Amino acid sequence: MKMSELVHRTGVNKETIRYYIREGLLPKPRKLGRNMADYHEESVERIALIKDLQDNLFLPLSVIKKILKKQKKSPEVQNLLRLRSDYLRPVARLLPHKIQGETAFLEATGLRADRLADFENWGIIHPRLESGSKVYSQEDLTIGQTIADFRRMGMGVEHGVDPMALKDYRDMVQEFVNKARSYFTRFLETTEDPKTPEEILEMARQSREIMALFIYHLYLRLSKESMDMAAGIQEAEPGL
Repeated sequence: MKMSELVHRTGVNKETIRYYIREGLLPKPRKLGRNMADYHEESVERIALIKDLQDNLFLPLSVIKKILKKQKKSPEVQNLLRLRSDYLRPVARLLPHKIQGETAFLEATGLRADRLADFENWGIIHPRLESGSKVYSQEDLTIGQTIADFRRMGMGVEHGVDPMALKDYRDMVQEFVNKARSYFTRFLETTEDPKTPEEILEMARQSREIMALFIYHLYLRLSKESMDMAAGIQEAEPGL
C-alpha cells in the first residue's frame, strides 16, 4: 500500500511512520521506484499495537521494540499482548467510563441478556440505580468483556462450561476479600503507629491495588506451573 493509505488507516502521520521504520519498529517498505514504496499490510496491525502499548501501558519505544521482536518469535505473544492491553488500561482506571442502560451495556460487552441477569443476581456485575436506570461502572464493563472473551474463545455455557463456574469464582474471591479485610483490621488494631482516618483510607486504597496485582501475578504463576506439570505428566505417560 502507499504511504497515504497507511496514514489514513492508522491515523499516524508519515513522519512518525518513517521514524518507526528507522527505529526497527516497522518493516522496511519495498521500493518501487525513486519516489515510490509499497508498505506492508503488517504495518497497520503493528502501528495499532504500538499505539496501544504507548497509550494504555505507557511503555517507551525501546521496550515496545523488544516486545515486537518477541511477538515475531512466539505466536502466543500476540494474543497475550492484545488481552493485556485491552484490560490493563491505566487511563480507563483513572478516567472511568460509565454505561447507562442494560441495552448499551450488552452492546459494549457482547454478553447475552439472559446471562447478564445471572451475573447481576450473583453479584459478578453490580450496576447502580440512578433515576430508575441501571448504570454500569468501568469495572462492570471490564468484567463483562472478559466473560464475553471466554465465550469467543469457545469456553461459554453453550460449549459445555458449567454455568455456575463464574458464581463459584465470585464466591471464592469474596472469601478472599473478607479474609484480607480481617487481616487489615487486625493490623490497625495491633499497630503501635496509630493512623488518622485519612491515613487509614489512603492505606486501604493502596493495599487494595497492590493486593490485586499480587493475586493477578500469583494466579499467572501458579496456573503456569499447573499447566507445565500436567504437560509433563502427559509426556511421561507413553514411556511408563
